[in-house]
Amino acid sequence: MTRTKKIWIGGLIGLGVAGLIGYGFFAGNTKKPEIVSTQIQRETLKRTVEATGELESIDKIDLSFETVGTLADVFVKVGDEVKMGDLLADLESNELGAGVEQARQAVQVARANLQQKAAGATLEAVSVAESAVRASEASLHAAEIDLENTQEDLVQTQDVTDAQIKEAEVALASASTSLENILLKNTELLSEASEDLYSVLVSGVISVRSALSDADEVLGIDNSLANDDFEDVLSVLDSSALIHADTAYEEASRSMDTAETSVYGLEATSDPSAIETSAGLVQTVLDDVAVTLLYTREALDATTSDSATFTAAELSALKAKIDTAREDIQKQNDKLLTQEQTIASLEISTNTDEDTAKNKVTELTQSVSSVKTEQASKMAKAEAVVSAATAAVEVGKADVEQKQMKLAEVQASPRSVDLAALQAAVEESRSALAIAEARMSKARLVSPLTGKVTDVAFDVGEQPGVRQTVVTIQTAQNQFKLVVDVPESDITKVSLNDKVDLTFDAFGDDVHVAGIVGLIDPAEKTVEGVVYYEVTVYLVDPNTSLNLKSGMTLDAAIVTAQVDNVLTIPQRAVLERVDGTKYVRVLTGETTYDERTVTLGLHGDEGKVEVVSGLNEGDKAILTIRPAK
Repeated sequence: MTRTKKIWIGGLIGLGVAGLIGYGFFAGNTKKPEIVSTQIQRETLKRTVEATGELESIDKIDLSFETVGTLADVFVKVGDEVKMGDLLADLESNELGAGVEQARQAVQVARANLQQKAAGATLEAVSVAESAVRASEASLHAAEIDLENTQEDLVQTQDVTDAQIKEAEVALASASTSLENILLKNTELLSEASEDLYSVLVSGVISVRSALSDADEVLGIDNSLANDDFEDVLSVLDSSALIHADTAYEEASRSMDTAETSVYGLEATSDPSAIETSAGLVQTVLDDVAVTLLYTREALDATTSDSATFTAAELSALKAKIDTAREDIQKQNDKLLTQEQTIASLEISTNTDEDTAKNKVTELTQSVSSVKTEQASKMAKAEAVVSAATAAVEVGKADVEQKQMKLAEVQASPRSVDLAALQAAVEESRSALAIAEARMSKARLVSPLTGKVTDVAFDVGEQPGVRQTVVTIQTAQNQFKLVVDVPESDITKVSLNDKVDLTFDAFGDDVHVAGIVGLIDPAEKTVEGVVYYEVTVYLVDPNTSLNLKSGMTLDAAIVTAQVDNVLTIPQRAVLERVDGTKYVRVLTGETTYDERTVTLGLHGDEGKVEVVSGLNEGDKAILTIRPAK
């Protein structure tokens, strides 16, 4: 993101309108600040490691690999003349070569990703993100409509099932009322029938006592004087009839006493079961009396009436009285039987009505329960559908929010943390490339000087050990090397065959001699508590016209990294915001500038740094702003 600021140097006097007037008055006298800037340009940026050492003369050198492997090629033989930089031999390095190429491509990819991120999103990416937002919003709208529909279905289901439950409950209430009415009516009918039965029983026991009284007039059992006029002729023709009659009378008398006690101990409103029990006793006594009357009639039939004290007319009158009593008892028996049948029929019909009504109530009770269960099931299903629809809406909202955030992310300027991560990826890929190239260089044996090959110790296919001499070169003329100590903080930056810029104290800083890193001793040494590693540098041009001598002091600048034709800027022109974003103030006018977010690359010598993105060639970057005096 670019933000424009304008620098106004002056004073505001007072507050409000007074302040504005004061500003206008003094504006003409405002002095401009002093701005120091530098122009952004393309150049070669180097990163070097500096060290000091003394020149040593050499007449021969034993060369060895710094890694283990199988000898792939030997390009020289004994007696060959070689120059500095000639490839003498190499190990099998297909994987190492592929690793270098892969690391180089990784650097290009990392730089491209960084530049792409710094440039911001393309119109196509924004369009895709906007389309995703619209699609997500459409899905959310559909989910909301579906939720409304499911909620309406839920309300409708509630209303319909409530109506069904109400209808079933009304029917149940009606059936319950009908059952209550039937029970009440049946109770009344049975009570009336029981009262009628009680009347029949009372009438029956009255008839029984009357009939036994008539029989006693003949038999003279309780009233012994009743038959004095005809006792001598009574049942004279069949004495057994009299015996049967007497026995039956005694039995009937006992039954009568029991029945009367029971009946007269009741009332018309007594419990129907008690009345029914008395009915059984009355039925028994009616039967006993009927038998008594039968035997009494038979005794009369066996009686003669020829005496002066007992005439035929009197005999006929007794027979007629007994017959009348028998008819009355039979009528009472019929009335009792009829009433009991009436009650039995009534009980059957009332039980049937009650059972029907009870079954109806049970059926409707089950119906209410079933409808309620069905409502619970339907409501549970409808609520589950609503819950699912609600969840779909929530998911839709979250998706819309996510898509909107993604759109905002696409439209937004790159964050410092994003650029920092990509910048780190660039640095990491460069380090990986340097490591791969260093490994590759360890598998290549390069002549560090000019001379003649005096020995080749290994053939192709053999495996020389680390530091084991492979090729020996005899110098053809005076040649020199420089052994310098590199601290452990810098040794990881140094690789074999790195270029070295050498200057001599004896010749001044304007005289430069080229060198090359020929050997890195893996063994450390400690000097005053600091760990160092010895690095051997060979002079590239042994035929220099300089009069070199052993023991001369040299300053070595080992070039550990170099990028060509890149935009560079002094490190002090780069500022940092509180969020860690790096930016540069670029002049847009005499006293105005933009703050441009930048992505940095290689940090080189002389306080310069590579600019990967954010600036253009020719831009003027502010180094410092000095207030006006």
